[in-house]
Amino acid sequence: MATLTNEFRHTWIFAYDVRSDARRSRLANILLAWGYRIQLSVFELTLTDREFARIKVELESVVDPDTDTVSAFRQCVSCCRATVRLGQAVEPRATWWIVA
Repeated sequence: MATLTNEFRHTWIFAYDVRSDARRSRLANILLAWGYRIQLSVFELTLTDREFARIKVELESVVDPDTDTVSAFRQCVSCCRATVRLGQAVEPRATWWIVA
């Protein structure tokens, strides 16, 4: 799970098209451990560069490069601020840390 660091975090959108139910389930579980689902095969994660590298390795171990597709799109700050969510779309939950 994500840990508290001083590293800058980026918002990432992950989307996949995976043929196998088992691999699809494994990918979803990896992504859900770090963020939340915004569509059936689309997830939003807020990650440091180190966390992104770790997840990329995990995803690569599951994906079949001959049949599957996983895409990750890093969102800039202005893109995130301009995001429009309609209908049942859920606003991302802010993460707050209290350090004593």
